[in-house]
Amino acid sequence: MTYLKRLKPHLFRYKKKLIIGLFVITISAVFTNMIPFVISKAIDAMQTGIETGKILNYVIMAVAFSIASGVYFYRIDLTDPLTSLRVGKTLKMILVK
Repeated sequence: MTYLKRLKPHLFRYKKKLIIGLFVITISAVFTNMIPFVISKAIDAMQTGIETGKILNYVIMAVAFSIASGVYFYRIDLTDPLTSLRVGKTLKMILVK
């Protein structure tokens, strides 16, 4: 814990980017986890003999969650490497001192 206390002032510089990164990761995980949920609801609906229009809605929802998850994964790829490189350089400068 003492190591984190030493890093705390330096990580505040990247506070906004770290919060955005955590938010994007959380949203991406939610969308990714919604896909199996929607598919299970579609399977349950097929077993009860629901009309095809409702099943098509489930398919559209699963595709939409897949696309949203992909968009947020792409956003993670854009945000995370730049932040981690900057934090890494800052930590390296601190440790070399």
